[in-house]
Amino acid sequence: MNKIYLWKIENKIIYHTCLQVAAALDGITREPDKTVSSSEWDDAEGLVRIINGDIVLGKTDEEITVENELSEMDQEETSLQNELDEKDYKVIQVAERGFSLAEINPELHERRETCRSRINCIRERKRELLDILYQS
Repeated sequence: MNKIYLWKIENKIIYHTCLQVAAALDGITREPDKTVSSSEWDDAEGLVRIINGDIVLGKTDEEITVENELSEMDQEETSLQNELDEKDYKVIQVAERGFSLAEINPELHERRETCRSRINCIRERKRELLDILYQS
Protein backbone atom coordinates (compact mmCIF):
# COMPACT_ATOMS: atom_id res chain seq x y z
CA MET A 1 0.00 0.00 0.00
CA ASN A 2 1.43 3.36 -1.06
CA LYS A 3 1.68 6.19 1.42
CA ILE A 4 1.31 9.93 1.04
CA TYR A 5 3.52 12.01 3.32
CA LEU A 6 2.30 15.45 4.35
CA TRP A 7 4.19 18.37 5.85
CA LYS A 8 2.92 21.70 7.04
CA ILE A 9 5.49 24.27 5.97
CA GLU A 10 4.87 28.03 6.16
CA ASN A 11 1.11 27.49 6.39
CA LYS A 12 1.11 25.34 3.23
CA ILE A 13 0.80 21.63 2.71
CA ILE A 14 3.63 19.87 0.89
CA TYR A 15 3.02 16.24 -0.03
CA HIS A 16 5.09 13.49 -1.58
CA THR A 17 4.84 9.75 -2.07
CA CYS A 18 8.54 9.23 -1.36
CA LEU A 19 10.60 10.57 1.54
CA GLN A 20 13.79 10.61 -0.54
CA VAL A 21 12.11 12.69 -3.24
CA ALA A 22 10.79 15.11 -0.59
CA ALA A 23 14.36 15.57 0.64
CA ALA A 24 15.82 15.92 -2.87
CA LEU A 25 13.18 18.24 -4.35
CA ASP A 26 12.01 20.27 -1.36
CA GLY A 27 14.83 19.79 1.13
CA ILE A 28 12.45 18.22 3.66
CA THR A 29 14.41 15.93 5.93
CA ARG A 30 12.20 15.86 9.03
CA GLU A 31 9.46 13.34 9.70
CA PRO A 32 6.13 14.06 8.01
CA ASP A 33 3.45 15.82 10.05
CA LYS A 34 0.92 13.31 8.76
CA THR A 35 0.99 10.11 6.73
CA VAL A 36 -2.04 8.70 4.93
CA SER A 37 -2.60 5.73 2.70
CA SER A 38 -3.12 6.23 -1.00
CA SER A 39 -6.67 4.92 -0.62
CA GLU A 40 -7.40 7.54 2.09
CA TRP A 41 -5.95 10.17 -0.25
CA ASP A 42 -8.12 8.95 -3.12
CA ASP A 43 -11.23 8.83 -0.92
CA ALA A 44 -10.59 12.47 0.00
CA GLU A 45 -10.07 13.27 -3.69
CA GLY A 46 -6.73 14.84 -2.80
CA LEU A 47 -8.42 17.54 -0.72
CA VAL A 48 -6.04 18.49 2.06
CA ARG A 49 -6.01 21.76 4.01
CA ILE A 50 -4.88 23.39 7.18
CA ILE A 51 -7.82 24.09 9.47
CA ASN A 52 -7.20 25.55 12.92
CA GLY A 53 -3.53 24.68 12.55
CA ASP A 54 -4.16 21.00 11.81
CA ILE A 55 -3.77 19.11 8.55
CA VAL A 56 -7.25 17.98 7.52
CA LEU A 57 -7.73 15.41 4.78
CA GLY A 58 -11.06 15.49 2.97
CA LYS A 59 -14.21 17.35 3.80
CA THR A 60 -15.23 18.15 7.35
CA ASP A 61 -18.49 16.79 8.76
CA GLU A 62 -19.93 20.32 8.59
CA GLU A 63 -19.01 20.64 4.91
CA ILE A 64 -20.63 17.30 4.12
CA THR A 65 -23.79 18.30 6.01
CA VAL A 66 -23.95 21.65 4.20
CA GLU A 67 -23.39 20.04 0.79
CA ASN A 68 -26.15 17.51 1.47
CA GLU A 69 -28.56 20.27 2.48
CA LEU A 70 -27.63 22.27 -0.63
CA SER A 71 -28.31 19.23 -2.80
CA GLU A 72 -31.74 18.69 -1.24
CA MET A 73 -32.57 22.37 -1.68
CA ASP A 74 -31.48 22.28 -5.33
CA GLN A 75 -33.86 19.39 -5.93
CA GLU A 76 -36.75 21.14 -4.19
CA GLU A 77 -36.10 24.40 -6.03
CA THR A 78 -36.01 22.60 -9.37
CA SER A 79 -39.28 20.82 -8.58
CA LEU A 80 -41.01 24.05 -7.59
CA GLN A 81 -39.70 25.88 -10.64
CA ASN A 82 -40.90 23.06 -12.88
CA GLU A 83 -44.34 23.28 -11.27
CA LEU A 84 -44.46 27.00 -12.02
CA ASP A 85 -43.27 26.47 -15.60
CA GLU A 86 -45.90 23.79 -16.22
CA LYS A 87 -48.73 26.17 -15.27
CA ASP A 88 -47.43 29.26 -17.08
CA TYR A 89 -49.75 28.59 -20.02
CA LYS A 90 -52.79 28.94 -17.71
CA VAL A 91 -51.56 32.31 -16.47
CA ILE A 92 -51.01 33.46 -20.06
CA GLN A 93 -54.51 32.34 -21.08
CA VAL A 94 -56.09 34.24 -18.21
CA ALA A 95 -54.02 37.35 -18.91
CA GLU A 96 -54.87 37.25 -22.62
CA ARG A 97 -58.54 37.39 -21.67
CA GLY A 98 -57.90 40.45 -19.51
CA PHE A 99 -58.42 38.80 -16.15
CA SER A 100 -56.18 38.22 -13.18
CA LEU A 101 -55.33 34.70 -12.07
CA ALA A 102 -56.49 35.53 -8.53
CA GLU A 103 -60.00 36.22 -9.90
CA ILE A 104 -60.29 33.23 -12.22
CA ASN A 105 -58.39 30.54 -10.30
CA PRO A 106 -57.59 31.62 -6.72
CA GLU A 107 -56.25 28.16 -5.77
CA LEU A 108 -53.71 28.18 -8.60
CA HIS A 109 -52.81 31.80 -7.83
CA GLU A 110 -52.20 30.91 -4.17
CA ARG A 111 -50.15 27.83 -5.08
CA ARG A 112 -47.94 29.87 -7.42
CA GLU A 113 -47.43 32.48 -4.71
CA THR A 114 -46.47 29.72 -2.27
CA CYS A 115 -44.02 28.22 -4.78
CA ARG A 116 -42.37 31.58 -5.44
CA SER A 117 -42.14 32.34 -1.74
CA ARG A 118 -40.57 28.95 -1.02
CA ILE A 119 -38.10 29.39 -3.89
CA ASN A 120 -37.05 32.73 -2.43
CA CYS A 121 -36.57 31.12 1.01
CA ILE A 122 -34.51 28.31 -0.53
CA ARG A 123 -32.29 30.77 -2.39
CA GLU A 124 -31.69 32.79 0.76
CA ARG A 125 -30.79 29.66 2.73
CA LYS A 126 -28.48 28.50 -0.06
CA ARG A 127 -26.64 31.83 0.12
CA GLU A 128 -26.23 31.35 3.88
CA LEU A 129 -24.94 27.80 3.39
CA LEU A 130 -22.50 28.87 0.70
CA ASP A 131 -21.17 31.54 3.06
CA ILE A 132 -20.58 28.81 5.65
CA LEU A 133 -18.78 26.63 3.11
CA TYR A 134 -16.51 29.39 1.88
CA GLN A 135 -15.63 30.56 5.39
CA SER A 136 -14.21 27.17 6.33
